[in-house]
Amino acid sequence: MNTLEKRQHEILTNPLHFCKKSGDFAKHSMSIKLSKNELFDVDFVTGIYFVEKGIVMKGTQIDDYIGYDQLLKHGDVCNFSSFMSSDLKRNINAKLLSPSSSVITAVDRDFFIFMVEKHVSIEEFMLFQSKKEIMILQRRCLLNTLKVKDRVKHVIAAIGYEYGISNGDNIQIPQELSTTFLSKFMGITREYLSLTLSELKKEGYLLNTKIPVIINVEKLFNEIPYESLIL
Repeated sequence: MNTLEKRQHEILTNPLHFCKKSGDFAKHSMSIKLSKNELFDVDFVTGIYFVEKGIVMKGTQIDDYIGYDQLLKHGDVCNFSSFMSSDLKRNINAKLLSPSSSVITAVDRDFFIFMVEKHVSIEEFMLFQSKKEIMILQRRCLLNTLKVKDRVKHVIAAIGYEYGISNGDNIQIPQELSTTFLSKFMGITREYLSLTLSELKKEGYLLNTKIPVIINVEKLFNEIPYESLIL
């Protein structure tokens, strides 16, 4: 991979890091601190939002209901829909929910497009992001076809692979991802999730601890290896 190809790959896979290399980045961006449990309205018009620090849940609001479908971490784009036409994004109302203190970086939309188009077309960038969004949607649809216990197992395994903290021979789920937030993400009640987690502890998939959730790596990861995740 030559220098140009490396830059193109970085723009597509880590656009925030690439934009930060510009001496003008500070003039065209701002940091937004979110406190624990804060719900943030995403602006689709002027800025492109990235997760700078922490974990946030991304959701879409329809009337009074918010459905959460993604967990976002450092560098992830929060509002890819900003690149859509005004007609397409008119009825989109996206929300970010912060399980704990987190930081969002807002980058001026015009500056971001200027930086991207130095090495790739904005259409190519949109195509790359669209493929990711479609894959996420497909996996989410598959996830929703599973029985609740299997759905919980897949979500816990996915979080363990992506965000897990080593705890000896096992993996600990970040404490900020409490049963309250996980139930919102899975679309089930907190009480139902707690009962399901209790069953998984009895079956040995999780250690018998109250807080935090600790994965029995040998059992859960062997049953659901990374390549077979549908989340």
